Amino acid sequence: MFRQIRRASVSVLAALCIGTWAGSPLAQEGQPETIENALQRHHVSLTRAGLIAALRDPDAEVRRLSAQKLAQDRDRGAIPAIAHALESEPSVLNRANLAYSLAELGAPAGVSTLRGICISADTEPAVRMTAAQYMVWLKRPDCWDAVVQVLESDSGDPGATIQALSLVPATKGAGYERIFGATTALLRSEDPGVRATASSTLGALDDASAVPYLEAAVSVEHNNGCLIEMQVDLQRLRRSAKRQ
Repeated sequence: MFRQIRRASVSVLAALCIGTWAGSPLAQEGQPETIENALQRHHVSLTRAGLIAALRDPDAEVRRLSAQKLAQDRDRGAIPAIAHALESEPSVLNRANLAYSLAELGAPAGVSTLRGICISADTEPAVRMTAAQYMVWLKRPDCWDAVVQVLESDSGDPGATIQALSLVPATKGAGYERIFGATTALLRSEDPGVRATASSTLGALDDASAVPYLEAAVSVEHNNGCLIEMQVDLQRLRRSAKRQ
């Protein structure tokens, strides 16, 4: 089944810190609407014929939702229609959405399109990380370099960096040392949400070698929410170190 994209996966304490950032994705999330209800809101028939026709709708949301529903229904007969919609899709973000629906139905074009989006340096970081998230759900390692690039650049888009951090636990074993280094470096980010999420990510990795990096971050942190998050994660990793 198609899953709703979440731009970050962070601890409750980190969320308190991220909440100080006006653009926080957590502040923008509400109870997700079902695909069926969303399509009906757009007056789209839930029949196969109605969904395929809606792939040509001028509204990008309708095109995305229709592809999602066809993938959710495991309708492999809809692959040619979704592939045709993908070829003519003008929005890069919606290309990623349609490509994921194709990939879920087993079409190789879906995976290759997602790979192309996530490795493209000319694509917005947030869109690249959406494609990378889809590849994680598909259990594909193709976008790890893209994740690292966004982490290392601290792209200027805090949401994209936070989304990249949310993917780090799934990358353990795939260029882990480089990813670990990029994550510890983000403890010094200018954005408090990024710092807090970097800390909670290191805590989730349960890697005691992060202890000195968190100790250094705690010593200079001025945001109370971030400081609490860092202290909790530091205590967790110290306990982990004692068990090893």
